[in-house]
Amino acid sequence: MAATPDTAQHRRHSEELSELRRKLRTSQTERRRLQTHLDAAASVIAILVAENTALREQPAQHSTVIVPIPRPSI
Repeated sequence: MAATPDTAQHRRHSEELSELRRKLRTSQTERRRLQTHLDAAASVIAILVAENTALREQPAQHSTVIVPIPRPSI
């Protein structure tokens, strides 16, 4: 028995839906992976900002005297 146009259209529609669902699952998995990386990067940045702020607030541990370096005469 030959497939009617309606049956063929229904089959194509079902295949397209299956493909779209597969792509959606793949996209959702990738989004979750990227979100995990983003969260980790945000945590590292927050820690670095806090450390940087703390270091900038520390009193200078070095001399403020500038010593010139002698230049060779030409």
